[in-house]
Amino acid sequence: MHLSATASRIKTILEQRDPAPPLAPAATWRSDLFDELRTASDAEMLAAPPKDDDMAQAVRSGLLLWNDALDTAHALAMSDDVDDDLARQTLDYWHGIMHRREPDYPNSKYWFRRVGVHPAFPSVLAAARAAVAAADSSGDDATALIATADEWDPFAFADLCERHETTDDATNAVLRAVQVAEIATLLDFSVRGAGGVAVER
Repeated sequence: MHLSATASRIKTILEQRDPAPPLAPAATWRSDLFDELRTASDAEMLAAPPKDDDMAQAVRSGLLLWNDALDTAHALAMSDDVDDDLARQTLDYWHGIMHRREPDYPNSKYWFRRVGVHPAFPSVLAAARAAVAAADSSGDDATALIATADEWDPFAFADLCERHETTDDATNAVLRAVQVAEIATLLDFSVRGAGGVAVER
């Protein structure tokens, strides 16, 4: 499964954001992208009809979250009526990221506890390490955490975001880069899930 042409174009614009999205945005980044994502259907985010509607919803939630449209992303990340465990877990992960960026750190951790160990975590850690390497930073808290981690820890990452949310230092810059890597990785996972691709648990 792939993103639709419209969603791919939006993703490319989001990937090119410079500077990277803030840890706790004050407002939606681009209103034109928000309008497109808000009015589109979940299925319109994908190049073919989804095999998993809940994961298609996760795709749109993720794109909205990347565009800093927290409230609308939040509404789409609700998993109360989701029966499939992996789709519920994925929506809960988006939900946790949204609250972390709100910022409501205790609430984000509640959702991360609901997630448990998500099958995207190894890919998130690999992407986070690549983001740290590309940032070419050393001695900051984020690099130290990710370089020594054996697995992705959303709780430790949330703690770092809370400590450096309003700072203008190297750690904040690295955290923002890692946040993008996390969002992009979970978005790719959601797209594959919407296509019914089996994922090892």
